[in-house]
Amino acid sequence: MTTITPMALLITIIMVVLIFALPRTYIIIPFCILGYLVTEYQRIVIAGFDFTLLRILITATLIRFIFRGEFQTTRFYLIDKIFMFYVLSYMTIYSIRFGTIAAVVWSLGYGISALGIYFFFRVQLRDHKDIIVALKTLAIFSCITAVLMLNEYFTGKNFFYIFGGVPEFTVIREGKLRCQGAFGHPLLAGAFGATSIPLFFILRQRWGFDKFLGYIAIGAGIIITFTSNSSGPVMALGAALFSIAVYSIRYRMQLVRRTLVLTIIGLHFCMEAPVWALIGRASIVGGSTGYHRFILVDNAIRRFGEWWLLGSDTAHWGRNLWDVTNTYISIGVRGGFLTLVLFIVFISLGFKLCGNTIFRVNDRSQYQKIAWLLGSALFAHVTAFFGMNYFGAKIHLSLYLLFAIIIVHANQHHLQFAEHFQT
Repeated sequence: MTTITPMALLITIIMVVLIFALPRTYIIIPFCILGYLVTEYQRIVIAGFDFTLLRILITATLIRFIFRGEFQTTRFYLIDKIFMFYVLSYMTIYSIRFGTIAAVVWSLGYGISALGIYFFFRVQLRDHKDIIVALKTLAIFSCITAVLMLNEYFTGKNFFYIFGGVPEFTVIREGKLRCQGAFGHPLLAGAFGATSIPLFFILRQRWGFDKFLGYIAIGAGIIITFTSNSSGPVMALGAALFSIAVYSIRYRMQLVRRTLVLTIIGLHFCMEAPVWALIGRASIVGGSTGYHRFILVDNAIRRFGEWWLLGSDTAHWGRNLWDVTNTYISIGVRGGFLTLVLFIVFISLGFKLCGNTIFRVNDRSQYQKIAWLLGSALFAHVTAFFGMNYFGAKIHLSLYLLFAIIIVHANQHHLQFAEHFQT
């Protein structure tokens, strides 16, 4: 049903007007206003089709791009095609498994959101000027979110309750407030803060206001992470900071990867339990459900034959296993093994772009450091995937923005895409 307040409707109308009025470089601002400061509960339903406010803005942006010919100036690569195949595979297999009109409608809504957000950033970002504007915009909205989540932490009330879809009073677990801001869950809010921090280190390398904003935004990301009081975001933050700290060994990553794989294999044969049982011990914040995640992964591996083709329902796997708190497993049980493989290939190509940029630019270039920081942000996302399911458009804004920045940054340094990414 349609659930939209007059305030949300007014904000949406203003943002649509700004989409057509602003220069291309700055249309990310209205996108982020609706994306980060209005809950996804606000929506308009027409004949069973669910239009969230962000989908309305995606439609307006598509009209702008078509009539101004802005699609024609964007070059697309293999990584973009892989993402498109991933989304189409997800939609198709989900629709086939349920075989209902409702499933098809849901799939169409998912496709509009995923493809719309991703290709919005791909068309909107073209050069380093656009990247800096995007990072500054993300930093400002992170600071706003941090202030409101800090207020939520001290008052126990969520400001975004006025838009619906989030509880008025903050959820408490084992005596700790789990703040979530406008996000659908504290885990997603914390992941947004943790995975954004490496991007703010890029601003820190600049000068003047940008440098100052970078420092403030890093602090904001830390506040968002810890006020969510969730282990997953804290682990993602740890992964991001660790990755940034080992920049000096950037030319030895092949050795690091091989060592990591051999270590995991060795642990698997040495431990009494399977190596993925370590997930059950990952509890940084009190009340974490690490054991639940271990059982979920264990069942996904043991029941591979059940879900690999068309996905599966997980409710019968065990107690509370309907709650799929793992992005990889969520994609697999909804879209099958093919969809999961396409997603992993998509992530791998993002890392490959960062790695190729590092090896092809000057050893002491700032652009090399930027490529490493982008890879660190992606590594933080990859870590977060193990502890939560990325649902809703808000967290995907950050993920797809990151990929657009990675592609543009690599392309600005004349990497041979035809040689590396079009075969």
